[in-house]
Amino acid sequence: MNNVIPSIEDENYKTKPDFKNQMPFYSNEFFVYENYEIILGSDDIWGNPEVSIKATTENYRIFNPNTYPQHLYLEIAKIKIDEEIGRITNEKGEFEEILLHRIRSSESKKSLLKFSKHFGLLGVSERLYFFKRLNEDAFTKGHTNIVVTDFKKDFINQDMVTGIFRMKIAVDYLNKLAEENITEHEYLDLVNIVNDELPFKQDRLQIKDGKCYPSILFSSLIDLAWWQLREALLNDTEYKHCKNDRCGNIFAVTHGNQDYCPPYPNKDRSHCENAYNRRLKYKRRKLASKD
Repeated sequence: MNNVIPSIEDENYKTKPDFKNQMPFYSNEFFVYENYEIILGSDDIWGNPEVSIKATTENYRIFNPNTYPQHLYLEIAKIKIDEEIGRITNEKGEFEEILLHRIRSSESKKSLLKFSKHFGLLGVSERLYFFKRLNEDAFTKGHTNIVVTDFKKDFINQDMVTGIFRMKIAVDYLNKLAEENITEHEYLDLVNIVNDELPFKQDRLQIKDGKCYPSILFSSLIDLAWWQLREALLNDTEYKHCKNDRCGNIFAVTHGNQDYCPPYPNKDRSHCENAYNRRLKYKRRKLASKD
């Protein structure tokens, strides 16, 4: 039997769904398991081991995007990607070197595990099949307004790596957009990347107080992130660089005096703010000891 981890979300970071046809209501809730591991499986036809990230516990909590305004695309872009040089045979039968992107090093695997423990699995390997399975379940079990998305395993394959890499490119463009030095070609490329990634969602209706309002269902967590990026671009979201010098990533500003990346789900304080304050206190104590 699954054990739900109690939620202790900070009320200051909660938002209520807007039912005035301005902000669609998200129809997903996502399982986030307490622990994940990267597992090596059997070899594929080319002799490479199948690699996956898998939940190793039955304890979980629920990530509800309606009650926590995280900009997931910024968190996905923090996942580290390895670069390798590969060799392919071109049309002339000659060897040609190309740049490959992988998740193989301990650093990149650690960053993927860190993301998953806070937000759950990206669900890239389920994108093509999610709605088909949902329709089959609806036929046998009936429809539901809220779909609890329970992914316990995701393959670390080229589809996942490509999805993360494209997100990192998009966020790099956001950095330039925030600094107002993005070119017209780069801005168009950003929009095209987002447009290419949007098909894996389903527009729906929900009833509240006898009226119909829009809702959106996503096939995976990464699709929610792409939609959040789309909304951010449409709403001219403001970005700032994190004050924590060991982070320095951009974050979406949700209130005027925000200087750090927002807290993770179910956390009261920003990890970056805590880390910055700890180092500041250490420096002050060190200076005081010299006096």
